[in-house]
Amino acid sequence: MNLLMLYFIVNWLPGLLRQSGLAVSAGVIAVSLFSLGGIAGCLTEGRVMNFCGAYTTLLAQFVISALLIGSLAFLTSSFALMMTVTFVLGVAIQGAQAGLNALAAGFYPTTVRSTGVGWALGVGRVGSIVGPAIGGMLLSMGWTPQRIFLGGMAPALCASIAILGSSRLRGPASAFRTELGTGRA
Repeated sequence: MNLLMLYFIVNWLPGLLRQSGLAVSAGVIAVSLFSLGGIAGCLTEGRVMNFCGAYTTLLAQFVISALLIGSLAFLTSSFALMMTVTFVLGVAIQGAQAGLNALAAGFYPTTVRSTGVGWALGVGRVGSIVGPAIGGMLLSMGWTPQRIFLGGMAPALCASIAILGSSRLRGPASAFRTELGTGRA
């Protein structure tokens, strides 16, 4: 779900902003700020996950992402606010991707960890294909940018539910522990 959101935003945000009446340059600036936010998110993700916990951090990021994506539907009148939201969205979504990659390592025993993480990343790439395709499909069905942004909340909410479910299944395990229950790596 996270890669679906990430690639959807990178591929469709400029066009949706243009359809909402903003200049072409607004889309370029928005994607640039989304990418800069992603750099900040990736650089801080590990520290935040160590401090708050992996599941708590990821759950917060997905809830924040849902709210921010939905807010884009109503912010076309305020360029500065829209760009701020886009930057924070980059922090949340791209930071979460770094966190998910780290968390995935904790789900597999050492002997198959690289295979498990590789498969997780491979399956995640389906979202990078599906995300942009969904945007095109929704536009061809006549959805307005506002409806598309509101619909874009669904993957973030699905990711939130998945994080809640996996935290219940995994219990106290952390991507930052060498083995279940043995302490910090």
